Amino acid sequence: MNLYAPTGKKLENWPQWVERLTKENQELRVDSLKLKERCCELFKESEVLRRKVRELEKEIMEVRAESNG
Repeated sequence: MNLYAPTGKKLENWPQWVERLTKENQELRVDSLKLKERCCELFKESEVLRRKVRELEKEIMEVRAESNG
């Protein structure tokens, strides 16, 4: 995989290239952390929703049992 993305400049010397890629790497790390945080939030929300679904299923079973009994 080629990670070098041309800047459009005629020539990019080694220190400029390293500096640019270092900045891009830092930005990607920040983005990655934000995505990991969002993933954790979504997982917690999914757990809450699963609990609600189980509670509703239990209520449905109780109502069915009452109507059949």
